[in-house]
Amino acid sequence: MRSHFARRYALFAVTLAFCLAFASIAPAQVSLTQLSEDTFTNASSQHATEVEPSAFTWGSTTVTAFQVARIFGGGGADIGFATSTNGGQTWTHGYLPGLTIYQGNGMYQAASDAAVAYDALHGVWLISTLPIGNSTAVAVSRSTDGIHWSNPSFVTKTGGPDKNWIVCDNSPASNFYGHCYSEWDSTNAGDLIQMSTSTDGGITWSPAVATLGQDFGNEVEVVGGLTGDEQLIANPGERIVEGAAVSTGAAGSGQAKTQ
Repeated sequence: MRSHFARRYALFAVTLAFCLAFASIAPAQVSLTQLSEDTFTNASSQHATEVEPSAFTWGSTTVTAFQVARIFGGGGADIGFATSTNGGQTWTHGYLPGLTIYQGNGMYQAASDAAVAYDALHGVWLISTLPIGNSTAVAVSRSTDGIHWSNPSFVTKTGGPDKNWIVCDNSPASNFYGHCYSEWDSTNAGDLIQMSTSTDGGITWSPAVATLGQDFGNEVEVVGGLTGDEQLIANPGERIVEGAAVSTGAAGSGQAKTQ
């Protein structure tokens, strides 16, 4: 009887100590850091909005990109960026030049679908975007420090591109180290998946090619292969679930597994 009571008391004491410790932690508030804000004033936007962020980290540098001043018909007045070079302690923010009519003498009415990558071989940050006007395009902005950005180079302006993505092969052991891959789907061709390759840090891009299986899908992402010698196209939410291997350093080989 006494031993049973002792065990119950010990259990109660441990449980009480845990609850008190948890209670002392639970009220703690994590401070948030505002990285950017909408400063545009154009009438076509819903202001005080920044949406659809993308981010990539290499070393102590993190670059984020996002729509700023969301436009009802799609995209934002421009693509904004916020960059930390010291592990998130401080941030520098701004807008990408040369995309829209609202920033840096661009020609498009909106921009969407920001995706961030880093090319370790060439030491350059890349932001892939989807400028929107009478038609869409896939563009890539470049920066060596994540803060000062070039006017965009265009990967494609044809086929009604949508849902762009970008990734670079950063494995020094890979045969395709320093290759960067821009992917999108062509809405004019029923969401045909297409890809282009850059070997000079995003300055120039190869002609667009499809997968060997002429695969279709949207919201497709490109990820690195396990061997370093391939890139894989994967689509977790649409028709394509895995596959479309690119094992030659440029797009066009492999066939997707579908369900």
